[in-house]
Order: sequence, then structure tokens, then C-alpha cells
Amino acid sequence: LMHACGHDGHTSALLGAAQVLARNRSLLAGQVILIFQPAEEALAGGKAVCEDGILAQLGVEAVFGMHNWPGLKRGAVATTTGVIMAASNAFSLTITGRSCHASQPHRGADPIATGAQIVSSVAQIRSRLVDPTEPAVISIGAFHAGTKGNIIPDIAHISGTIRTVSSTTLQTIKQHLSLLSDGVAASLNCTATLQVSSGYPAVINTPTEASLVSQVAKSLFGADYTIPHFPVVLAGEDFSFYLQRFPGAFWFMGVGEDAAPLHNSHFDFCDDILPNVIAMHVGIVKRYCNV
Repeated sequence: LMHACGHDGHTSALLGAAQVLARNRSLLAGQVILIFQPAEEALAGGKAVCEDGILAQLGVEAVFGMHNWPGLKRGAVATTTGVIMAASNAFSLTITGRSCHASQPHRGADPIATGAQIVSSVAQIRSRLVDPTEPAVISIGAFHAGTKGNIIPDIAHISGTIRTVSSTTLQTIKQHLSLLSDGVAASLNCTATLQVSSGYPAVINTPTEASLVSQVAKSLFGADYTIPHFPVVLAGEDFSFYLQRFPGAFWFMGVGEDAAPLHNSHFDFCDDILPNVIAMHVGIVKRYCNV
């Protein structure tokens, strides 16, 4: 079993940075707090940390975070001012029909056929009902129904994710996903129940801090390995909750243009970038503290 996202690598790099900073504690004109992505995936640990109040009590002035990024040149640092990652909202759809023998489908109501039609129609929401210039995606990752090949089941379960930058776009997608589900289900004598989570907000970098990240990357690795205006990524991150409370910036470290994508069974964190990530963490602290 694997999460296949590289959070083990992120933790290792932050531990390395902690070691370097601890050895040079006397040179730091300030305090550095290290946060190791507590419950980042799906459980919004960042929100809990912010709501706990500990960061405010410690007098935090700015926050910086990173994630490894397959598809980006190994060792390259990418960030941007403003939105760098999308808002993330999970959805689940329960389709209820009526079970029957597969040889007599007219005696039941087929939630599998209904679900299949919904799945095949969802893409039309993005392509025909959302402004094509707006970053957005709807993806379905799970469809579960039935136990035997000769039984039409009572229920089918579908789950997926909605990624948007604009709150207006999110509301449009939610509205039409509900209309689509209800309409298709009704046409096939089924019912559909849609639930959409509150999710993670967009990750929005502040200008001064994003510029600082690019300056540090350029000083460490050169202009060819610094991307200061990276296009918005539709993945989500609970670092967004920190940025709602404090100025800061999120950035990516490339692990290779041919690397397996995140959440792929062949993903493998590239240990070769650990020194670069450590150097970036330390460099950001030094630049921020004017060391």
C-alpha cells in the first residue's frame, strides 16, 4: 500500500533543514517553526493547526511550503504570485434503483446503467456549461455496484473530485451535477443523492513571499532552474488554510519530466532532490531573516 505522493520525502527534507538550522541557531534573527504536513491528505490537518491557535500564539509572520512535482525538470523550482493550486471538493453520488434478475431488467430499475450514463455525461458540464477559459476539472475515481453478474443491484455508489479556482465556477458545477444526476436517474426510474464536501480552498500566494522564493531559487540554482510564473495546478493542498491566516508562498520542486505522476503506482520520490529542497528551506529562512 502506498499514498504515492512523496510526503515521506517532504518530511525527510524538512528534517534535514531542521538539522542545518539548529546548527546555525545563533545566526538566526528570529524563530523558525517547522510543520510536517499533519493529516494533510483529505483530513485538513492544516485547518486544525490554524484553528488551534498555536501559530498565532508563536507570533508567526509568514509561512512557506513545498511539494515535489513530477513533469517538472529535476531540481527546478516553480512558484507564482496569486493562485498556484485549486480549491478541492470531493463528491459522492448514491444511485438507488430496484434489484431484479438480470434476465428481466424491465422488472427492476438499473442503478448501474443510470450511473454509467451519468459518468459519460459529466464531461459535458465542464466542456459546455463552464467558461472554457476557467481552470476546472471534474474527475470520477470510483464506481462501485453489484455482487453478481446475473443480478441488477439496488444501489450504485460513485465518487469523484471537483477542482476549481473560482467559487462561481464551483457553484455552477455543483448545480449542474445535481441537475444531471437527478434528470438521468429519473429517466431510468432511479433516484440520485448527491453530496459535495466543503473541501480545501485555493492556495493563494502573496506577492512578496512568492518573489522571495524565486529570488532564493535563482541565487541557488540559476535562472534556468527558476520558474517564477508557474501556471495554476488543479491539485489541492491544505497549505491553503495557512495562507488564509498568514502571508506566504507555496512552491514546487521538480523530480523529472519523465517521472511517474503523483498517485500512480510507479511513483517514487526522487531522493536526489533532497539537498536542493533542504537548501531552499534554509535559503528562504536566511533571506526572510536577512542573515
